[in-house]
Amino acid sequence: MLIKFFIISGLFLSTHAISQIYNVDPSLLTDLKTLSSPKMQGRKTGSHGSKLAADYITVEFRKLKLQPLTKNYQQTFKYKSGFFSIKQGNNIISSLPAKNPNAPYIVFTAHYDHLGHSGSKIYYGADDNASGVAAMLNIAKRLKQKELNYHYIFIATDAEEAGLYGSKEFLSSNLVNTKDIVLNINLDMLAVAPKSRSLYAFSSKKMKPYKALIEVQSIDGHAKTHFISSNRQMNAKQKKEKIDWRNASDHASFRKYKIPYIYYGVGTHKNYHTSNDTFENIDTVFYQAVVNNIYQTVMSLDNYRL
Repeated sequence: MLIKFFIISGLFLSTHAISQIYNVDPSLLTDLKTLSSPKMQGRKTGSHGSKLAADYITVEFRKLKLQPLTKNYQQTFKYKSGFFSIKQGNNIISSLPAKNPNAPYIVFTAHYDHLGHSGSKIYYGADDNASGVAAMLNIAKRLKQKELNYHYIFIATDAEEAGLYGSKEFLSSNLVNTKDIVLNINLDMLAVAPKSRSLYAFSSKKMKPYKALIEVQSIDGHAKTHFISSNRQMNAKQKKEKIDWRNASDHASFRKYKIPYIYYGVGTHKNYHTSNDTFENIDTVFYQAVVNNIYQTVMSLDNYRL
């Protein structure tokens, strides 16, 4: 067994010890570590590693007893790659019903695909985006214990890196009426802490009335959520000038359908799209605080008419 060690005040502490001290959910770390492990080979769409990841997520949905919207939770789709090639992707989709059968939908998205490998070099994609998928599973587990006012859909999207094809497929497939979707919560890169220890909630302007519910400070001070609805402001926070955050991940597909969204992420960092995006380089304590912040906001929003 590979044990990760941290150094705190001169002491070596294992992942298990960190979990005990900071109340980190071991299943959250297990999901992230498994999805970003070498056997997943970077989870490139259409690869053997991608299938292993899809199978893993399917099993976790079953364990949570979430309802499938399609046969075996799978939504297979095809998309163009280049001028002549057609490739196949596979979304993994589950749902959690509200107490009112006529309730509208809140849709979680987190892409599970990544860049794969080149020879012996693996692009593990721990932060991008095993962290988002593991967080979604963790939040689904907690919501399962609650009586909810919205139907929740959880989508592990595929082919995000290739062009957001998984989220586009879900929305065009009419599995649910898009007019019944009141919010998309997109989780993409949550586990590498910026120096400011900030989580960014890049949101559509329609979510401004809920800014106070979204800007959450973790109980122990390990993460602060910042509401941002301006592309210019987000780039200023990231000290970057050319990223269009409105179209940077799967929330862009929902935006085109005029569905409000919250895109949770830490932004880019030095390990982004490199082989150094590994489980060993995530900030475990920050990551748990981030997931807690998101869950707290979801529970608050569940009590409002969006």
